[in-house]
Amino acid sequence: MERKECTVKSLFAGAGGLDCGLEQAGLDVIESYEYGKQACDTLAAVGSSNVYQCDISQLLLENQLETVVVTATFPCTHFSTAGLRDGDELYLEAHRIIRCLEPEIFVIENVPSMKRFDIVMEAFLKMPGYHVSDFILNAADCGAPQNRRRLILMGSKHPFEWDFTPCPVQEKKYLKDN
Repeated sequence: MERKECTVKSLFAGAGGLDCGLEQAGLDVIESYEYGKQACDTLAAVGSSNVYQCDISQLLLENQLETVVVTATFPCTHFSTAGLRDGDELYLEAHRIIRCLEPEIFVIENVPSMKRFDIVMEAFLKMPGYHVSDFILNAADCGAPQNRRRLILMGSKHPFEWDFTPCPVQEKKYLKDN
């Protein structure tokens, strides 16, 4: 089987933190979609190309470029421990786009409390044609300067085992160490 270039479409891209990490890992983010103008301006300022400011619920998928990976970091308004707030159920749009585009791999990132929403979890964990794994990581274990627990869902058309071990990070230095 010929190896495809690993291309990514990023949904709900925000300011591009996940996009940046994927590009540093050697993936090619070919399109980023985000509703917020300031986030789109930030994406453009850091050199992202093909940034689309749009309402993803209105995004039509005909004539889309083929991609290997779809990422979605949809808003967590319904899942946040800060309390139930008004907000769109944009996870449905992420699900729709993944089902229509049928990428080899999808990655969902959200707050850990999303696991309490059985119907949302089932929609992704039981997605037909995909083997899906979920885990929670703390971004501090990967070198981020804050404790930030995140739920990650990874789906692949091929079976895989994912044994997440924290990223190797350099020894942390504190002001008192200088």
